[in-house]
Amino acid sequence: MSDLQPLLTAQIVPPERAADYLRAIDIEVEDLYAAVAEGVRCAEELDHFAPPTAPGLMRWVGVVAELRRRLAATGRWIPDDRRGQPVSRHVESRRTLAVMSGDWATGSPHSAFGPHTVRRKGRATADSFHPDEVLFPLEAVTPPRWSDGALAGTWVLLYRDDGAAIRLEVSQPAGFDSDSGQFTGWTVRVLLDDWRPGDRRRPPSGIGAGFDLQLVRSVA
Repeated sequence: MSDLQPLLTAQIVPPERAADYLRAIDIEVEDLYAAVAEGVRCAEELDHFAPPTAPGLMRWVGVVAELRRRLAATGRWIPDDRRGQPVSRHVESRRTLAVMSGDWATGSPHSAFGPHTVRRKGRATADSFHPDEVLFPLEAVTPPRWSDGALAGTWVLLYRDDGAAIRLEVSQPAGFDSDSGQFTGWTVRVLLDDWRPGDRRRPPSGIGAGFDLQLVRSVA
């Protein structure tokens, strides 16, 4: 993705402020980490007969399902699958939360080039987040603020497995470019502590892998 331009970010929220910031938009950090843990568990249950792309797909499926399950349990979010894009939609504000794989810049406050999504996105992604309008015009847009003081619009949980930890952030795209299939920038990036499992080894049975949740500061 060396041909992509740097992404401008209006605001970066550091990990020590992430929980309070996300709580203001009705997202609990614990639910995000639980979803990541479930995604890792789903990927680790595969054996060597699975195709090479299966772990990444199953991890994403696990994260999406568990996050939507937990958000729906609050009674303040509902699952939505407009045009095949799985998101959670906040009942009152109509803000949405999607899950996507990010590149190497995910979770890093030092990169001017990211994050980008690992794979380019199509028009369905741009159109999927709002029921009545296209969310991402080709130019950057400024999202409205709701009366509760929390930012509305669309948010994306981006995660990246770097082999030693899973880096993640919850960020709000500022725009979408249909030619590159990438977001054009970020209004807000909420950086989270890295997620590290206590044991990344596959259990002999391939079932019931246990992980200890460890949160560490991202330093890259």
